[in-house]
Amino acid sequence: MTNFKHALLFKHVVEQGSMASAAKVMNITPSVVSKQIAELEASLGVQLLARTTRNVTVTEDGAHFYQTFCQIGTDWEELLAETKHRKAQPTGVLSLASPSLVLSRVLMPQLDIFRQQFPDISLNLTNTNYDEIPVQGADISIAREVEHLDAAMFVGVPLMTFQNGLFASPLYLETHGTPNSLAELEQHQCLTYGVGNGKQSIEGKMGSEWTFEQGASVKITSSIRSDSTEVLIQAAIQHQGIVYIPRLIIQKEVHEKALISVLPEVGISRPFRLFAYYRKQAYLPRKCRVMMDFLKAQYA
Repeated sequence: MTNFKHALLFKHVVEQGSMASAAKVMNITPSVVSKQIAELEASLGVQLLARTTRNVTVTEDGAHFYQTFCQIGTDWEELLAETKHRKAQPTGVLSLASPSLVLSRVLMPQLDIFRQQFPDISLNLTNTNYDEIPVQGADISIAREVEHLDAAMFVGVPLMTFQNGLFASPLYLETHGTPNSLAELEQHQCLTYGVGNGKQSIEGKMGSEWTFEQGASVKITSSIRSDSTEVLIQAAIQHQGIVYIPRLIIQKEVHEKALISVLPEVGISRPFRLFAYYRKQAYLPRKCRVMMDFLKAQYA
């Protein structure tokens, strides 16, 4: 417990910028601050602060310790508050981070139900890139499975399995015909993901390749390519071609028959998994626990 108190004092020194300022805030003498910081450093075996006659600066070890302890301190405060109000509804601000399409098309349809069940929890939704998942500052990050997860820092919980499929508007298929095999995709207008990574043909169209669950691959051409999946969805709805995307993110369009499945038996990808990630900690705040239970129930 002594180290915890010393760590709180170290946090004040970092935030106040000097031992004298921290001493004033804590209503103790600068010599006491200096002594307790030295005791903390001795117990850890590292130098947290580099001292000069004029000021102190945070070392690399000190910066890492400060950042980690700030989160621990927040968890400690939440534990105290939650224990005090244990019989009440879970409260607080819950931060969720996810790529934009998962936020808008997968989570948002469910979050109204969550808010009705837990009205005292406020949600902070952050759009992030997949390569930033899991987000250090978020309570929960949601995305497809991270291949090289730092298991010492984060816990990953699988929510569901999904696959890419081929989809097009009824009018497009009525106008251009419905392909009867994967090979016939070569004769169709295909909407492809990516920018600047396709080979251009003599006709001025961009080349790409789609690979499917059974190992088959088809070289296709497209006059529309984008690094925004939302743009591709809208292009498909507007009868511009066939798109290869997760059914998970177009359930509304499929239900309304704005898009229909093409070659559903063979035109599917290998399975992917949607995961929820949270920082590994001895105590998972109640607001996080109820969200995790809710997500697992929704996508089971």
